Amino acid sequence: MDETALKSKRAPPIGQRRILVTGASGGLGQAVHARLRWSLRDEVVGTSREQVNFTATPSDAAKWLLAAAGSRKFDGIVHCAGSELIASIGATTDEQYATALETLHGAFSILRAAATGLCANPCSIVLISSLAAHRPARGMAAYAAAKAGIESLAKVAALELAPHGIRVNCIAPGTFIGPMFDRVTKMLPVSIVARMVNHSPLGLGTPQNVADAVEFLLGETSAWVTGTVFHIDGGAIAKP
Repeated sequence: MDETALKSKRAPPIGQRRILVTGASGGLGQAVHARLRWSLRDEVVGTSREQVNFTATPSDAAKWLLAAAGSRKFDGIVHCAGSELIASIGATTDEQYATALETLHGAFSILRAAATGLCANPCSIVLISSLAAHRPARGMAAYAAAKAGIESLAKVAALELAPHGIRVNCIAPGTFIGPMFDRVTKMLPVSIVARMVNHSPLGLGTPQNVADAVEFLLGETSAWVTGTVFHIDGGAIAKP
């Protein structure tokens, strides 16, 4: 066996892991939480916007996360927290812009905490991005910028945290059925909604489709995967 090959510690088996899920009260967060807690029987710590303030400084948010970890560090983290915004650049208010960037600030806070004691070795961090980071659309400037920032941040963090046994990856979901889809479609003309529905060759997805990818990235079968963006979008990224 090549002595230069990567030597990594094994993560706790499924059902014995401790995993943090931010945005656990949202549609995707609920699906991820349910998959990990009830199907895989892991210990899951779910947070909502009311519990952790990602508009605070990264240092303050990191302190809260470290306190939440307590005496046992996390074996996995899934950052689902975020909010949708459809508004032109000219019409976006300062408050809307700040809210849209909360998900990016949250990702940075998580990664800062991971670098200072939040995570076990090994640990897998999954950050939720969006197809919007790759497919520009009018009215999506602030939201797309936040998600694109998360992907760049994840790649840098993957390089910096690898020596500590911490993997960092992103999932960029396409359009899937859920509370966010319902809220967004109410704000859009019927023609644009129809285009969204028909954009993916495989049709609309579900939160469970995204949870499948989360399960993979948290598990041992992805132990050699880091710094990657997984497109879970029914083939939408492949369309010109």
